[in-house]
Amino acid sequence: MKLNEIAEILGCNIDGRNFEVKGINGLKEAEQNEISFALGAKYAKEITESKAGAIIVDDSTVEFVPATAIALKVSAVQWEMAGLTKLFAPPLEEPSLPKAVVGDGSIVSPTAAVANGA
Repeated sequence: MKLNEIAEILGCNIDGRNFEVKGINGLKEAEQNEISFALGAKYAKEITESKAGAIIVDDSTVEFVPATAIALKVSAVQWEMAGLTKLFAPPLEEPSLPKAVVGDGSIVSPTAAVANGA
């Protein structure tokens, strides 16, 4: 997914720089092709040292984003991160696996789901 697409989802403007975002990672672990996030000014040092290509921040942390990263300023960092994680999460079920078979005499709750390959 491109950074400009993520910025649009978050309602942010970016300065024209764009790259393919490979995932989400912590401030210390993030690479240039990943997004990270900061949950307050207590992470100022980690923000300034981060190698993330973009960092989701709020008003209290935007000033610490290094010139090498793009600041994605939002009002609720945790809320926006929760929404973005689903875009990078692996599928819960692998569609190429064989359909599950429930054995004779087995009882499965009507509210249960049995995944492919089970």
